Amino acid sequence: MRILLVSQMYPGPDAPDLGTFVAQVERELAARGNEIELAVLDTRAGGKLRYLTLARRARAASRPDVVYAHFLVPSGLIAALAGGAPLVVTAHGRDVRNIGAILKAAGTSLDRIVSATVIVLEESDFAGMNEEWLKWFPADPPARQGAKLPVRIPGMKVSIAVIAEA
Repeated sequence: MRILLVSQMYPGPDAPDLGTFVAQVERELAARGNEIELAVLDTRAGGKLRYLTLARRARAASRPDVVYAHFLVPSGLIAALAGGAPLVVTAHGRDVRNIGAILKAAGTSLDRIVSATVIVLEESDFAGMNEEWLKWFPADPPARQGAKLPVRIPGMKVSIAVIAEA
């Protein structure tokens, strides 16, 4: 399978610690026989204008079978606009609030979500997550898996990955 990986965080010569987890995802996908093409930013420099570079890289990529974006904004939005293929996006932190907007940009919506994976920092966070979940999906919610985050990531309380039909 050809996968286009889009991320504003990826280890580079000037920032070897930037997005190491994204590089880990890339290695695991490649180890499973997938062909990975990168549209990434590997530096912290450049301010918000660097996202134009990311958009150009995503648009210049060959046609993938699947587009994977790490973070909803800006990577997910850029991937949704550039990909032309099924989109998988990892959202966490403040990005969780933007899932609906990213799905809309990709030509789909919350009601087309088939499955979601929810990872929380503390088991006690599931109660609040469940309350929020019911606001998003008051009837007929999608399939959902849940887990407790095994390590602490500063500022992150919840991570959600969704799969939606186009």
